[in-house]
Amino acid sequence: MDGIMRKNETMADKYINATALLEQMPEVPYKGSLRRVLMQAPAADVAPVRHGRWIPDYDYAEYDYDGCTRLPEPRKFQDGWQCILCGQYMPSEANYCPNCGADMREVDE
Repeated sequence: MDGIMRKNETMADKYINATALLEQMPEVPYKGSLRRVLMQAPAADVAPVRHGRWIPDYDYAEYDYDGCTRLPEPRKFQDGWQCILCGQYMPSEANYCPNCGADMREVDE
């Protein structure tokens, strides 16, 4: 992909920093008109993506599986997952935290 948009191609939404773009532009004819168009364009409703991960959430059982026999020592077991950013509990892993909206999918580094 060479970054050139060809005829009949569509461009997906791309959110830019208009101020930074104008600062990087060399002085060209009609730069004032371009500045006016960019600054009058409606702002997109976007937020920065927060990345997090799930960590195991543990609980302790004092009774055996039958619910009647008391164990000599409490047994530790994993009963779900917890968001590392906000502490939200989830019974199973999900792609996003329902509390803080963090993206829990693995990020390639």
